[in-house]
Amino acid sequence: MELLDLYDEKGNKLNKTVERGKPLNNDAYIMLSIAFIKNSENKYLIQKTSKEKGSDYGTTGGHVTSGETPISCIIRELEEELGIQTKKEELKLIATHFFNDKHCIFNIYLLDKDIDINNIILQEEEVEQVMWLTKNEIITLIEDNKFKKTHAKLFQKYIMNKPIKVLFATNNQSKVNRFKKELLQNSIELLSLKDIDINIEINENGKTAIENALIKARAYHKKTHMPVIGMDDSLYLEGVPEDKQPGLYVRRVNGKTLTDEEMIKHYINLVKEYGKDGKLDCKWVYGMAVINENGEESTYTWNKDNFYMVDIPSKKIHEGYPLNSISKYKQLDKYFTDITEEDKERLKVNEDDVIDFITKSVNN
Repeated sequence: MELLDLYDEKGNKLNKTVERGKPLNNDAYIMLSIAFIKNSENKYLIQKTSKEKGSDYGTTGGHVTSGETPISCIIRELEEELGIQTKKEELKLIATHFFNDKHCIFNIYLLDKDIDINNIILQEEEVEQVMWLTKNEIITLIEDNKFKKTHAKLFQKYIMNKPIKVLFATNNQSKVNRFKKELLQNSIELLSLKDIDINIEINENGKTAIENALIKARAYHKKTHMPVIGMDDSLYLEGVPEDKQPGLYVRRVNGKTLTDEEMIKHYINLVKEYGKDGKLDCKWVYGMAVINENGEESTYTWNKDNFYMVDIPSKKIHEGYPLNSISKYKQLDKYFTDITEEDKERLKVNEDDVIDFITKSVNN
């Protein structure tokens, strides 16, 4: 019986163990270590597992057993599976990756070492053969679905530094740009519908922003088989009658889809009619759905109510976000269109929680 230590969602040991293969509680994780071995020709030592283990390709690694450290685990695995002896000083920890859906924490090591394949001693019940492969040859195995999925994702992310392409189900480039830069720093490349030249008719008949976000994400995931983000929002105006509340139909009024200029005019009229001293308190409620490459769905909602709309527009218009021209932060009495990075620091305006949600959902 092989016992594994349990960890929390931050990688802290829980002082509990579980028998390998047994189901885990929702708040418990197990830990694994893998090593990518690179030689002086910039090739990587890849192994093909035995028929009993599935005959797929991957790198060396295994579970961190109870009482082990991640680095002692990979030293043991290298010797057991390949007969390779290493020292701690030779191994470089390049990342720790959480697969939340699998409740696994992977420690990824890099070993720069020239190894003669003829001197490798295979653990035959685990490994059928080993080979030195270039990055392109490994990518071909990944594309042919012959590489272990977890190892493939980790190789692409941490060795190739290749961002994961994620489709944002929107034609609004401003909405894409809202998250694009920060997500790219997390190795996620955000694509719009225009980038992949696709657009399908969707009946967004949900009752909440989350429901509509899911409807969009599911439709485009089914069509493209890509990781997809769907997003919708609803707007509520203080003191405005229910029949005139925009809700989910921020841009559609009386069945008509408004242009940016028409939106500004429409909402200025609402401010004049129902606001006080040219101001009208408002609240945005956002809903987001992410479907990753495995088809797993995650949802998130957040809101913004630290602003009001005014009846005099800014001289600037943010294409795709026209209401920024008549929205002001209460704390600064300053248009959204005029906010500087320094202002954002003062206001503590960021969407780090959203970026974190997207990153974790995509990487599950």
